[in-house]
Amino acid sequence: MARKNSVDLMRSKTWWMKRGVMTCCGLLAGGFTCGWVALANPYPGFVSGIGYANFGQNVHPQGLGPVLTARAPMAHTVALLPDGTVAAWGQDTSGSTLVPSGLSGVVQADAGNGFSVVLRGDGTVVAWGSNGAGQAVVPAGLEGVVAVDAGIDHTLVLKSDGTVVAWGDNTYGQTSVPLGLRDIRGIAAGRYNSVVLRADGTVQAWGGGFADQLYPPAGIMDVVSISSTWEHTVALREDGTVVAWGRNDYGQATVPVGLDRVVAVSAGGFHSLALRDDGTVVSWGVQDDRTSIPSGLGLVVDISAGYQHSTYVLATGAVKLPLQRPTLRPVVFSGFGWPILGADETGGSQDRPLVTVKRGSVLPVTFKLSQGAEPVLTGIHTLSVEWLGRQEHGEGEEEDELDLRKFDGVEPTMAVNGGYPFSVRDSAWVVNLATKRLAKGVYRLTATLERGSPHSVWIRID
Repeated sequence: MARKNSVDLMRSKTWWMKRGVMTCCGLLAGGFTCGWVALANPYPGFVSGIGYANFGQNVHPQGLGPVLTARAPMAHTVALLPDGTVAAWGQDTSGSTLVPSGLSGVVQADAGNGFSVVLRGDGTVVAWGSNGAGQAVVPAGLEGVVAVDAGIDHTLVLKSDGTVVAWGDNTYGQTSVPLGLRDIRGIAAGRYNSVVLRADGTVQAWGGGFADQLYPPAGIMDVVSISSTWEHTVALREDGTVVAWGRNDYGQATVPVGLDRVVAVSAGGFHSLALRDDGTVVSWGVQDDRTSIPSGLGLVVDISAGYQHSTYVLATGAVKLPLQRPTLRPVVFSGFGWPILGADETGGSQDRPLVTVKRGSVLPVTFKLSQGAEPVLTGIHTLSVEWLGRQEHGEGEEEDELDLRKFDGVEPTMAVNGGYPFSVRDSAWVVNLATKRLAKGVYRLTATLERGSPHSVWIRID
C-alpha cells in the first residue's frame, strides 16, 4: 500500500483516556502519579476483519455510520462512535449487544466474553451482558475512572489517583489487586491474569493461567501501552518497538524481528496484532486466516485481536500520517499565565515580554493545568530560564553574570526532598521564583512536565 502524504486532519472528537506519571528531568528530580495522555483514534472508519467470525463480529453492520474503535475479543463487538454513543453486534450472550437506552458521553468501550463495559466522560462506568462471575456489575459508588479494560470474565479500571479496581471472576486471583498498588497508568485484563503499566514504564502482573504471562521480561522499560486478552501479553515501547511474553505455543509471543514504528498493539487468543504508523498491520502467531493480512487492505486506524479472528477499523476519510503512538508525556498545559490566570497562553514574546519586574523580586508564577476537562491537581515540575538578551547593567553588576546564557538555578521558595511539588485547588499552582541571581534582560521561562508538554513565558528583569 502506498504511503499517503499528510492531509487535512479529519475533524472528529478525541478524548483523553488514560492516566500515568509525570517525572522530571534537568534541574528537578522526582516523580508522582497524575495523568498521562492517550488519544482515542481520531479517524472514523468502517469495521472489517479476517478469521473465524460466524457471528459477524468483524463485519460493519448495514446502516451503521463510521466508528472510532471496535473491540471484538470473542463473539461480539462493541464500537465507540464519534458522537459518544456505542453500537454492539455479533453473538448476543445474555444481552451483550443490547446497549442500554440513552447511553451517551462514552469515551472508551470494551468487550469481554459475552459482556460489555464502557467508560463515560464523567468518570463513571456502565456494564451489561453475561454476569455469571459478577463481571457486569459495576461496584457501587465507583467514580473517577479514566480507563477500563475487559478480560474474558473480569474487568479492570484505572482511577485518576493511579489506583486500580477489579471485579468479576477471581478463580485465579485476577481481581485481587495487590495491596498498596499505586502509580499505575495503564491496565490490561487477560483470561486469568491482570496486567498493569506502572508510572516508571515497567509492567506488573498477577493472577494465574499460563505461568510465563506473570513474569514480564527482565529490564523491560519505557512501555506506553499493554494488551492481554487471553494468555499472553504484548507491550508497546516508547520507541515503537514491541515486547511480548506468556503463552507461545503458536508463536503468539514471538515478535517478528525488526518490527518497529508501531503505534498500537493487541493480544488475541493465539495471535497478536501491531498497527504501524503508516496504517499497515503486522500479525504473528497461529498460521491461518486470522493472521493472513489481505493485500491492499487499506489504511487501518484501529485494531482488535480476537480469539479466532482479527478486527480492524479502516479509515474512510483524510488521515494525517504518520499515526501517533502513546508517549510518556503526561499532560499538556491548558493555560500559562503570569501572574494572572487566563493570561495569554503563549506568555508574550521576546520583543513583548508579558511582565517586567525589578531584579531581586520574588515572582509568583501561576500555571493552570488540565487534562481534557479534568483539572490536574498535584505534581512535580521542571523549570528552566534562558537569558535571551542583555540590557545596560547598573553599577556593581558583574560582566560574567550578564553573559549567562543558560540558567537552571531557579529557586522555588519551598523544596520537599529535592523535588518541587505543587498541590492546589482548581488546577492552578503557583511557584515563587527568586530573581536576585538573574542579570537584567529578557528571559524565557519554560515549564516542562516530564519530557514534553513545555510552555514558555517571556519576562523582563530591570
